[in-house]
Amino acid sequence: MWWIIKYILLFILILIVFIFGINISNINVSQNKLLQDDLKYFEEEIQSPNNDYPKESYVINKNAVSKIADKIDRTINKIIEKAKDIIKTKV
Repeated sequence: MWWIIKYILLFILILIVFIFGINISNINVSQNKLLQDDLKYFEEEIQSPNNDYPKESYVINKNAVSKIADKIDRTINKIIEKAKDIIKTKV
């Protein structure tokens, strides 16, 4: 009986830590908020007469996370292509 209570308390503790982590990560400095702020500034700038909006180019910086994501994407695409080939040979 005590082990059930122990697991329930452990589950509740993990749930509280998970919710706390989600709340900490959402501090209004997300990429989406930054993009929306840039978009709002751009729209205000291009609507003003004789605007002098500086041209900016956004380049995606390749880092470890994006490289891993690209590898996972390629792996998923290969799996899907092989599955399509198998389905074509069976049909």
